[in-house]
Amino acid sequence: MGQSMRDRSEVCPLPPGPLKDLTLYSRPNPILVAVSLTFILMTSGLVYYLMLPPPYTPPPPPPPPHAVIAIDGDANFSDTALLEGWPGDGSPENPFIIDGLDIVVDGGHLISISNTRVSFTISNCNLTGACVNTMYGTDGTGIYLNNVTNGELVNNICNSNWHGISLGESDHNTVVNNTCINNRGICIPPSWYGVVTPHPGGNDIGISLEESDSNFVVDNICNNNEIGIYLDDESEFNTVENNTFSGNTEQDIVDEWLAHREEKELAHREYVGKQLVWFLAGCGMILVVSVIVVVQFRRMEI
Repeated sequence: MGQSMRDRSEVCPLPPGPLKDLTLYSRPNPILVAVSLTFILMTSGLVYYLMLPPPYTPPPPPPPPHAVIAIDGDANFSDTALLEGWPGDGSPENPFIIDGLDIVVDGGHLISISNTRVSFTISNCNLTGACVNTMYGTDGTGIYLNNVTNGELVNNICNSNWHGISLGESDHNTVVNNTCINNRGICIPPSWYGVVTPHPGGNDIGISLEESDSNFVVDNICNNNEIGIYLDDESEFNTVENNTFSGNTEQDIVDEWLAHREEKELAHREYVGKQLVWFLAGCGMILVVSVIVVVQFRRMEI
């Protein structure tokens, strides 16, 4: 036994002293264990924290809808632009810009501009709910221009109105890349009353031009209306190109001027003929009077 212990001690020397003291060397150091466990727990907690998804942050609430806009005249346009903080000064080089408005109102026109000659742009607006307002006798339109020039309507969405976009007695305006959908013939809030008279061109129109000349209506989407684009018989020299139509229940485009083109051309020729007759008659009368005057003058000389 002693010989065996001696042999093994040569391979793994034993510390001096009795063998029972060997257990002291095999016990774990409590401080080292505590430090190790603390490190492991802290590391595991840090890894777990880093793997957690970020805390949920709710999105900010959408801004409230903007109030309706009603402008009448150049001076009122400038005052309203200053009050609203719209950029621009109304010149062709720096037009007023109405951009990114969300207007949702039951009744009346949502953006109404009348009797202006300043330059302006209405763009990226969502316009919903312009219905017939029988209390004041007006039909609702997303964007309504009356006696306006130099306006540009771009990238607007007109949804569920009486008319989407309407131009009356308005020349040299541009209507490009707007979307007019689900515009309805009649929408009357239950608290209102009265008699509703349909529009002369039919109810529910996407884009309407009345007595408006030399406008550009290009690249618009007119879906799910009764009539996509309507031009009355007093609207001439307008450019209507590359518009998209779908689901319009009556017609995509109604051009009353073209529908009455023959009678209009006949009436124009009659008018020109009458003017020519009156012109020749006037020239004849002038010639007769001149001859009479000359003859009388010569008689007086004799």
